[in-house]
Amino acid sequence: MISIIFCLFFSFLLGSIPFGIVFSRLFGMKDPRKVGSGNIGATNVLRSSGNKSIAVLTLIADIAKGSIVVLIGTQIQNRYNLFFTPELLCGLAAILGHIFSPFVKFRGGKGVATALGVFFSLTPYLSLLSLGIFVLIAVTSRIVSISSLLAVITFPISAYFLNYSLNLIFLSIIIAFLIFFRHKENIVRLINGAENKF
Repeated sequence: MISIIFCLFFSFLLGSIPFGIVFSRLFGMKDPRKVGSGNIGATNVLRSSGNKSIAVLTLIADIAKGSIVVLIGTQIQNRYNLFFTPELLCGLAAILGHIFSPFVKFRGGKGVATALGVFFSLTPYLSLLSLGIFVLIAVTSRIVSISSLLAVITFPISAYFLNYSLNLIFLSIIIAFLIFFRHKENIVRLINGAENKF
């Protein structure tokens, strides 16, 4: 039980690190919270810095947060063979940390990249399907938000029809809800035809 509690705490803490701000400051760029959408994710870091390398670093770090905690949770599961799945709980904790980061007054990123890291470590093939949807929509629409939303919807639907575990389906639905919640402003702009393109 102590291992689970520690893993959840560590996952939330790791997920809370706002790498978009960290890298922007490290390289002397503008605070992404003061530019564009105000988000701390890779897309807005690119807008605020104009530097693709910093944006890519942010993307990789945010994905890695989700992957690392799932791998740790998997090790706990393999050791103790618990009836519940700590890797799922740790993944959710990391995403919650990213979205509600205490380091930025509980208004962090939108969780898409960290969710990709979580899901890719849990089930890479299903994640590649969602990633493919993201890339396809992004290339055709040039709108990151709609690409992210459609990709995050694709995951639980695909998981259901491909007979993945109910725990994974339930987790992906919760994560989809959280990501939609964080995209509420984007959704309004999409409805009004005013969403930013890249």
